[in-house]
Amino acid sequence: MKRKHMVASIGVSLILIGFSILLVAYYVRTTNAAIQTQPIVNEIVNNQPQIIETPTAIQGKPIELSITDLDIKNEVIDGVFSKQTGQWTLTRDKVQYATMTYQPNNLHGVTFMYGHNRKEVFSRLPRIQIGSIAVVKTDSSHTFYYRFVSSKVTKPEDISIFEYNGPPILVLQTCTGLFFENRQLFTFEFTGVDNG
Repeated sequence: MKRKHMVASIGVSLILIGFSILLVAYYVRTTNAAIQTQPIVNEIVNNQPQIIETPTAIQGKPIELSITDLDIKNEVIDGVFSKQTGQWTLTRDKVQYATMTYQPNNLHGVTFMYGHNRKEVFSRLPRIQIGSIAVVKTDSSHTFYYRFVSSKVTKPEDISIFEYNGPPILVLQTCTGLFFENRQLFTFEFTGVDNG
């Protein structure tokens, strides 16, 4: 009987040891699973799609350009380039907006305006100083403000300005040179807009 009791005790002990091993294995497995899934849960919770607020586009067709420093204030009308003649539409007394470029806006691209180097239009433009402000009023009752940053002289064939891809800018062009054979481009950076 003693032996039977001993065998039973060993059997119960082995069962308890086996059960303990199973219990430890179960605990380790569930703890590791919880540890492994927690970063995934955190990643899912923390990496929700971010709502990025994009500015609302404000734009309008230009109807007036003024540069107070130079006593320039002109009506702006549409201007187009004729591929057949290779010429721009041009008037003696108005600024023209190249309709193939962006309207004045707060988001992107070049707004291109041009005019004769005449007292009625842009004859004073070459005297502009860095930091001077250009104001463009639009048909949508918005007023856009630009600050003069640079100028360059180029040939009439240079169309690189139309390839500009970046923040909104205003470029004004007029003739220059002894026989007005060149073009001078005046670049202004966008600084703000009033909503009418």
